[in-house]
Amino acid sequence: IVTGAHMSGDLPFRLKVSGTDAVQGVRAISTSFRFGGWLRLEGDSLRIEWSGYARSQDVGAAGIRDEQLRLPAETLVVPLARLRRVEVLGGWWRPRLALSARDARALALVPSEEHGTVHCWYARGDRSLAVALAADLSRGIAAAAAAGRSAEEIVHLSDSTPVTPPTP
Repeated sequence: IVTGAHMSGDLPFRLKVSGTDAVQGVRAISTSFRFGGWLRLEGDSLRIEWSGYARSQDVGAAGIRDEQLRLPAETLVVPLARLRRVEVLGGWWRPRLALSARDARALALVPSEEHGTVHCWYARGDRSLAVALAADLSRGIAAAAAAGRSAEEIVHLSDSTPVTPPTP
């Protein structure tokens, strides 16, 4: 069980999400996405925060339209018991932290999630931070598994989720 303040710091990351390109008659439409965020170990949970935008470029006979849409900020607080493993991958080229869940739903809300795994791409200069966070997470995951914890709830927070005021 990981207790108290976390040993590693917050790790900034990017998520790589595929865009789309389509040709419709004389129009070409391209949509791309960009996401960035932070990973933070908080006690017995991993906090994943991200935000981003979608960019749409429409080129046609009538002109060019380039629009950018800010996407809502999202937060997912995942109990370590819901994670299977964390790995530092890529070395100098394509450095990333791979988070794998015990069940497919645990990380499903994170853009770019595939088969229960999310790749968090970090800057080369943050490698020591990524290695420290991976070690802390691995210890916490092992402790949660040894304690037999598994059914803990995931918390999802979003800027797009309406807040209902408490009833007096």
